[in-house]
Amino acid sequence: MKTQLTLGSFALALLLAGCGDSSVPTEASTVATSATVPAANPPQAGWTRYQIAKYQAQIDYPNELVAEAGSETGNRFKSADGSVVMSFEALPDQGQSLPDFAKTRKAAQEATKASVKETHEGGSWYMLVSAKDDKIIYEHGFQRGGIFSILTVSYPASTTATWQPRISDILKTVIPGTAS
Repeated sequence: MKTQLTLGSFALALLLAGCGDSSVPTEASTVATSATVPAANPPQAGWTRYQIAKYQAQIDYPNELVAEAGSETGNRFKSADGSVVMSFEALPDQGQSLPDFAKTRKAAQEATKASVKETHEGGSWYMLVSAKDDKIIYEHGFQRGGIFSILTVSYPASTTATWQPRISDILKTVIPGTAS
């Protein structure tokens, strides 16, 4: 199990090493809910787009997850049986560096008695993989333009083979937020 987590997380880290840059697609999007949200290709079939207009962040997610009532800074999404919970949020960085923010998030996970298995960091992103009870907790954060955008997915460890590639696909759709 640990080998699967390590290899999968390492592959995700490599994939995302180039993510979070300041370039924004310029193609107009018919699914955008606000003119201030960066444009992107429409979501793939069977997926839905979620946007945080206040911070110009967006993410696509599989339709098997259902959005709950959100706020101007993020939302939670759950599977029908509640076994998978995803959240996407955007928060002002308040001058905090990415390494310090990642340490704060790691400490918060440890405070819940989750066992942090992996941590990785790049120039504009961090990743945490934790385990608690029978759940894997995957967190990936990006820093851009004064905003931290955070994706967290909690799923049963028994579904790792399904959710690792799905999380990789979700991460490919992230447009991190910005305050400008």
